[in-house]
Amino acid sequence: MKEYHDRIYYTTIKIVGNVDDALDCVQDTFVKAYKKYNQFKGDSTLYTWVNRIAINTALNFVNRNKTNNWNEFLEYDKPTKIENENTSFNRKWLSELSPTERSVIVLRIYDNMKIREVAQVLNTSESTVKVAYHRAVKKMKKIVKK
Repeated sequence: MKEYHDRIYYTTIKIVGNVDDALDCVQDTFVKAYKKYNQFKGDSTLYTWVNRIAINTALNFVNRNKTNNWNEFLEYDKPTKIENENTSFNRKWLSELSPTERSVIVLRIYDNMKIREVAQVLNTSESTVKVAYHRAVKKMKKIVKK
């Protein structure tokens, strides 16, 4: 838990959009991982398995609560490599994306995962990930132009 907590938190907050909900999702993630550990087959790394649980938990939370609590997407949140290179990046742009698009962007850009890895984590095909990524990038371009 100590090893993955921060990474899981930063992935989760980018999906749910605020600290309190992200912390709840992280806690739920680790409880689920603990309870289901005997089902871990070792087909992927432990982090990938836990990260998938986190993303599913966060997506379920967003879909169940229809939350858009992006007002707490705080400035003290851990800056990423891309944000350091491009200081004009606004994290609130992510709120314009669907939960699936957000997940793909977070995994591709923030976690530097390959399309294949994102597909594994989201339990979908590579072509679905590519389409979601393309749509998300297209939306982000429109948002930036506003």
